[in-house]
Amino acid sequence: MKPVVLVTGAARGIGRAIVDAFLPDQEVAFVWNTTPPEGMGELAIQADLAAEQACADVIAQVMAEFGRLDVIVNNAGVVASSPRDGFDWEDQRALLDVNVLVPSALLSAALPHLKRGASVVISLL
Repeated sequence: MKPVVLVTGAARGIGRAIVDAFLPDQEVAFVWNTTPPEGMGELAIQADLAAEQACADVIAQVMAEFGRLDVIVNNAGVVASSPRDGFDWEDQRALLDVNVLVPSALLSAALPHLKRGASVVISLL
């Protein structure tokens, strides 16, 4: 049975490369929000992970599809404006939501499904 990997922010760039690296040997579910993926198999989930229920919904979809979860790669991220350009509260809240709160919410939703001592969680910032 192949391990199941969940990758967030996976439609392009580093996230896409992570999915491609895992695909030969693992089942891969990946989350995208604003850029639809092209030519990627597996389970593609569109979600705004900063929405309160989204992380729990994503984990539920992975469990419904594969029945297990072994690896989470938190790759989704937001880059906010620089403070030297002026402080924008909305940009900074989006940054905190996606870069800090989402990995915690995703892990919280996934913990009941991760096997102790046999699961991996990676967070890229």
